[in-house]
Amino acid sequence: MRKLILTLLIFSAFLNFSAHAQDKYPDTTVVRPKEIDDVLVNPGIGFNTFQRFNGDTLNPGSGWTEGFPIEYQDFDGDLTNPDHPMTSTAYFRVYWKFLEPEMDEYNWEMIDRVLKTAAERGQTLLLRIAPYGGGPDKDVPAWLRKMFGPEEPEEQKTHRRWRVDADDPRYIKHFTDMVRDLGYRYDGHPDLELVDMSIVGYWGEGAGSALLQEKTRKALVDAYLEAFPKTNKVMLLTDEKTN
Repeated sequence: MRKLILTLLIFSAFLNFSAHAQDKYPDTTVVRPKEIDDVLVNPGIGFNTFQRFNGDTLNPGSGWTEGFPIEYQDFDGDLTNPDHPMTSTAYFRVYWKFLEPEMDEYNWEMIDRVLKTAAERGQTLLLRIAPYGGGPDKDVPAWLRKMFGPEEPEEQKTHRRWRVDADDPRYIKHFTDMVRDLGYRYDGHPDLELVDMSIVGYWGEGAGSALLQEKTRKALVDAYLEAFPKTNKVMLLTDEKTN
């Protein structure tokens, strides 16, 4: 109640000041903002479009489109999201194989375009490069698969939900190389809101993080910290050690 009374007193004093200001100071301009009931879209927080931009239609059916090269819908200039609020962020996940189809050769055009499109739609980009998903079309890059050989049957895997041994020095080297190259190109980019740190597991969600050797966990996480000192970073909570 005291806060309410204080607020009313302050507001009353402001109105009295405004009323007398023009009489005493004829050159003073008093502005009274018009009340609105719009939903305000705050930059960098709130809802986000997933594998979509403002103005796009939603994903049809019940399947997921995450991980694959980004597809673009025809855009008519209308940023409205039917039955959903406007957003200031667009979240995309891409599998590693589509960013680095050949070792040390990157599809930067894909990332450049998604950053540019997000900005054109009044959004900034949230980005995760996931190491792999489930299924043959969502494997690690083909050149890395060639190094490791055929994937073990699920029931024989030492580490469930790892497509390759994440403690293997080759995985550590090539995945952290990709992260550092990504950071060298995009750290601090004004249209990159944050990087979603993925290190292991299907969809980059961290399954099996608790099984990692300490040196592996440190190397994978530190690669992001070193590569993106300016850009915001987030990480899906996985296990106590990684967290």
